[in-house]
Amino acid sequence: MLFIVGGKTCHIAALMHNSGVLIALDKAKKKIDVINKNLDQAGCTIAQVYGFDSTKAVLDSATENVTG
Repeated sequence: MLFIVGGKTCHIAALMHNSGVLIALDKAKKKIDVINKNLDQAGCTIAQVYGFDSTKAVLDSATENVTG
């Protein structure tokens, strides 16, 4: 199986007909330049790629008010 860095992001952008805004997060900040290069080569113009752990991007309302 072949995996391309940024492949899922490129696929989602294609499903969106390269219209709108697509935010992509990757925990490995060293891959950001490669992802941007691959997206550029694929003609994806809507993706904004950031180095960030996606598991920390959204607060879970169920645990938001937990004290411990």
